[in-house]
Amino acid sequence: MKPLLLGSGLVALAAVTFSSFSGSDGLAAVITGVESTEAACIEAINQRDGSLLDASAYTGTYTRVNNDKKKDIVLRNTTDAYCGSAGCVYEICLVNDSGVQLIPFSYAAQDLRVLDSITDTMHDIELTGKSDVRLVWDYSRYIHAR
Repeated sequence: MKPLLLGSGLVALAAVTFSSFSGSDGLAAVITGVESTEAACIEAINQRDGSLLDASAYTGTYTRVNNDKKKDIVLRNTTDAYCGSAGCVYEICLVNDSGVQLIPFSYAAQDLRVLDSITDTMHDIELTGKSDVRLVWDYSRYIHAR
């Protein structure tokens, strides 16, 4: 009886924890620690900005941003302070073996799409909204494509 209860509890935890994050792998994500990567990404943003936001301030997805095999985290801050006429602010954390790395990003847009094309080890990104822009990696940050 106890293993069944434990299994049911993990499934419920996975359903609640990842309801706002697409691209996670459900129960497998709980077992492999994906929840902790989300929290680490949000903590890195809070440290950089001097804020105290939690996971309820963000929607996010897991997708490959760099050219390794790990899915990275793209967060969209949905609070009023970070959303305006240009859209909401997006943040990106790369997932690696030692945790997460918040990269310089913080662009506002209605939508962000990670493209199949790669520049300098990172996928190009398209931002859409008030104005559409394509961003490419220049070894240290995303810049406007020429």
